[in-house]
Amino acid sequence: MNLEHTKLGKIALAAFAIFLIGVGGIVVTGFQPSNDKNNGEYIEVVELNEASSVEAEIEMGIADLTVNGGAEDLMRGKFHYNENAGKPDIAYEVNGGKGELDVSNEDKDSWLDFDWIRFGEQTDEWEIALNDKVPLDLEVSTGVGDSKLDLSGLNLTRLDIDSGVGETVLDLSGDWERSFNVSIDGGVGDTTIFIPEDVGVRITADLGVGGLNIQGLTIQGNSYLNNAYNESDVKLEIDLDMGVGSVNIIREDLR
Repeated sequence: MNLEHTKLGKIALAAFAIFLIGVGGIVVTGFQPSNDKNNGEYIEVVELNEASSVEAEIEMGIADLTVNGGAEDLMRGKFHYNENAGKPDIAYEVNGGKGELDVSNEDKDSWLDFDWIRFGEQTDEWEIALNDKVPLDLEVSTGVGDSKLDLSGLNLTRLDIDSGVGETVLDLSGDWERSFNVSIDGGVGDTTIFIPEDVGVRITADLGVGGLNIQGLTIQGNSYLNNAYNESDVKLEIDLDMGVGSVNIIREDLR
């Protein structure tokens, strides 16, 4: 699908959701009446299985997402889900020392078809902890819901975020041992990014509709740099392509 059309679809979706909430008092989480009997919960643990590096992809349609480090295994996930939609699918395999982890739900694309409009039903919640030590190439794709991604302390080699509708908080603070690239494709909703003080950071931003608030960086050409960028051997290169909503970029010592 054309990226520009996708972003326009996200914007139209948000406008429709706001209209429904304002006019009808609708909770954008389900068609059926709220019923705790329809809600399930389970915990899934994925072992590393001697992988020396991992590519992980988290694809979420309609849920609030929390991701952080601290897992002794590769992943420990706690999932609250609506049984009408089904629990998430989790797949993992190791080939030649490289692990491939996929966490997704079957209705991850249904929000584009307005199947996500539910009346009074509890929003799904995913709480995922990842291993801090293994080199990790991470992709996160969300549809409708808020995301809190505390990735400080992970051993990231690349980060790719594609958000749909909802607020996103991304924590990249701390001391990183290697350089890596970050790509963020926003949809509709405010985005807050915490960046490190002592590791080099350069941000290139392509904004849509909304304000840009930056604390602790300076402008150089078309980019924003922190004080450590020209001196640090480790650098984070962050590319922002935002849609609708304000963007707040805050250096960790100023939070």
